[in-house]
Amino acid sequence: MTRRLVLLLALVLTLAACSDEPSGDPPPASAPSPANPDEDPGNHDQVGVIGDSLTAEMIDYGQLDPALQDLGWDADDIRLDGVWGRPINGSGAGATTGVIESWRTDGFDPRVWLIALGTNNAADGASSWQHDVRAVINEVNSGAAGNYTIYWVTTGYRQADQESQQEFLDTVQDIATEYPNVEVADYGAYLDEHRDDPKWDSYWADSVHHSESGYAELRTPFYVEVLEPEAPS
Repeated sequence: MTRRLVLLLALVLTLAACSDEPSGDPPPASAPSPANPDEDPGNHDQVGVIGDSLTAEMIDYGQLDPALQDLGWDADDIRLDGVWGRPINGSGAGATTGVIESWRTDGFDPRVWLIALGTNNAADGASSWQHDVRAVINEVNSGAAGNYTIYWVTTGYRQADQESQQEFLDTVQDIATEYPNVEVADYGAYLDEHRDDPKWDSYWADSVHHSESGYAELRTPFYVEVLEPEAPS
């Protein structure tokens, strides 16, 4: 009787131990965490240019887009927006901050921005310039990537130091000291280097706008010079 109880107890213990063993199938692995979509949403291979009539005419003459492609950007990674009479930051259709917003809505959020505005605000004065330039810079910097480089092209004219050119330059340079990602591209100084060119007068359609050859020989090469350090390698 005692031996039978011992055998029965051993059988019970064996069955209990077997019930605790895991099944042959391993437990399902947890799904991997998705990549962080905000890690680097800015596209390093994109460049955006926003300007007024001086940029619009470069686009119309078919000069700027090929020049940027020659630097290494793909055609689909370039956006150019130039509008006659565009102020630094107006309201309504074509407003600079609105263009930035619409590009991002379309999924275009370049790391490199060139803003060439100020000619149509020449008479506004420093207080207005400060407000509007900061508004545009802040709109660019509000993007998710947070790694933007902004080049601000200042004004330049057929005659040296016209239309508050120096005052506007000083204002933009002062603002740039507040933003480590903003560089000032002094178009007036660039023009000064070329005023002795025998073809100087042929480069101008009026006191503000270039002729087609003037865009080809002066303004387009200036944009290229400014953006070349940022071009895709």
